[in-house]
Amino acid sequence: MQGPGAVPVNHDSTFKHSTDIIVIGSGFSGSIMALVLSSIGYRVTVVDQCKHPRFAIGESSTPMADSFLKEISETFSIPELLPLVTFSSARKAYPDLTIGKKRGFSYFWHQRGKEFDAGDNHENEMVVAANSSDELSDSHWMRSEIDEFFVSLFQKYDIKFFDECSVQNISRINDHWLLSCDRSSTLAEPSKQLLIDADFLIDASGAFGVVLKQLGIPRRTSELSTNTSVLYAHFEGMLRWKDLVDPLSAKDHPFICDDAAVHHVFDFGWMWQLRFENGVTSCGFSIPASSENKIGNDFSDGKSMDSFYTIINNYPTLKKQFSNANCVSPITGPVSRSRIQYLADAGSGLGWCALPNTVGFIDPLHSKGIAHSLSGIVRLGKLFRKRTPLNDEALNVACHRLAEQFRKEVRFIDRIVSICYQSLFDFRLFRLATFWYFAAVTNFEKNRSNNVNCDTKSDLEPILFSENTQFGDSLSKYETFLSRPDLRACNRERLVVEASELVNRLLEPFDHVNLFSPAIHNMYAQTASPEKQ
Repeated sequence: MQGPGAVPVNHDSTFKHSTDIIVIGSGFSGSIMALVLSSIGYRVTVVDQCKHPRFAIGESSTPMADSFLKEISETFSIPELLPLVTFSSARKAYPDLTIGKKRGFSYFWHQRGKEFDAGDNHENEMVVAANSSDELSDSHWMRSEIDEFFVSLFQKYDIKFFDECSVQNISRINDHWLLSCDRSSTLAEPSKQLLIDADFLIDASGAFGVVLKQLGIPRRTSELSTNTSVLYAHFEGMLRWKDLVDPLSAKDHPFICDDAAVHHVFDFGWMWQLRFENGVTSCGFSIPASSENKIGNDFSDGKSMDSFYTIINNYPTLKKQFSNANCVSPITGPVSRSRIQYLADAGSGLGWCALPNTVGFIDPLHSKGIAHSLSGIVRLGKLFRKRTPLNDEALNVACHRLAEQFRKEVRFIDRIVSICYQSLFDFRLFRLATFWYFAAVTNFEKNRSNNVNCDTKSDLEPILFSENTQFGDSLSKYETFLSRPDLRACNRERLVVEASELVNRLLEPFDHVNLFSPAIHNMYAQTASPEKQ
């Protein structure tokens, strides 16, 4: 019943435990946050309602995420994290971990009932390099294994861990928190109550928002523009996409297109494919609720496999790719989730703070989730490294400022994601919409690389380009363009020309990777971050 590093419970009905900081959630971000806090010198306890290993998605790293992971490892002296910064070093250091090579992003536009056709000039595909070689490539991480690996480090770092532990009540008494939890029972052992006393709480429970719910913090999800449902699972036996496309077209790809976060794009949504070295591929659909055919609204766990293949069977080349595929995880079939977006009204309070993935989340598009979580861990870790007393007003003020920044970043991510969904009806417009993300992330990576010593910059340095006023104003102008009520009724060719000219003009000050002038149309081999060249 107890995972690695778990604390044995006694045989009394109630077990009492005292600690400095409680981290609720032992997933990717919660575990790393606990390692950081322990390395600083705090007594840390982690509580989770589940146990490891467990199925999870959010497996795709990026140069931005790797940069933060490297900083965490070096700044907080956690050497076990450093090999995970590149695919090659991770495979060498941890050969038993299931990972996959990620050279960048690839996109393929599909039309219902037709075989995939890249087009005479790659007009129906786009391949974007995020690193310059296999040696420096990013990774896909099998989350069930990578999360369990992080938890396995708890014992070394003296982190107390209670798994299968459900938080029933959170109360604040005399500048301390008291958590009342129930631990799962077995036939051989009755249910036990766990009481934990702590000075500070960190909510790393993601969409569950355990602390937020207990404290009555409302969500402002209705204020977000993106509104998507997802359907996802792990498959084996899938054919590689490179073996299904025209070899003459694939010859122009800057890297093998399967070694990427693969996006299959439709006029109603898109599908991700993340391939691991063991032959398993993470696959999922993300579909906006506003789709005219309402496909996303038809997802349900009881018919999830039917829903999955109903979509696949409408696209002949995808159907061929899945012809011998089997769903291997979860064994019950693909997981469906209705609207996945959320945004908390607050991300901190007296004696508590939430990580970015608990404050808010938008969508898998652009693989931003891991990077955002790691950026929050870096910034929160630097606040705690100052060793301000945990009940000090200065720490609460700093955490509040940081949590508000997390909320602003979620809103910014919402903007650059929602314009992509608004543009799905034409791949040329979708491509232009992705440029806003690529411009934001490449500028962030460039600026971050130019400042080698990150401690010389503000501990609250925002991610992406979320606080650049000129970029934000330019994005607003394009959002206004896309909000035209007659957008879909416009002459398509004229609309694309107008959109291209507008985006070119608005992004010109931020385009240092030649988004508008690649050597080969829609093929981007020179967009790697400075650290990945």
